[in-house]
Amino acid sequence: MRTILALAAALFIALTSTGCSDNGGSESGSGDGEDSALAATADGGLPDGDYTCRTYGGAGGNLSVTIDGGEYSTSSGSGEYSVDGSGEVEFISGPWVVWNGAVLSETTFGLTDEEPADFYSVTCELD
Repeated sequence: MRTILALAAALFIALTSTGCSDNGGSESGSGDGEDSALAATADGGLPDGDYTCRTYGGAGGNLSVTIDGGEYSTSSGSGEYSVDGSGEVEFISGPWVVWNGAVLSETTFGLTDEEPADFYSVTCELD
């Protein structure tokens, strides 16, 4: 468990230096990209809106990201992303280009620095 929390903390620190951050509460979350999550990708992307991202185990504060069409934006920049038919999220450009993602539900996606991943140490949920 300490290893998971340490990895979550390291990922959070890396995301805040390449993404965006807001201090705030914490929640936990993980997922495996179930088939029901693919409903979110029917049009090739995530639902538009503001997302709050939280690290597993509350190792840090919250992150914020806005999804608009095939683009995402954070406090440190913006870029393009795509979602394939299996629900994998690829950050094509911008500050999160080094991260891997997956759709976890119709309004939630996960982030990790590992590929392939069975566990997402950061989950982002539509506000």
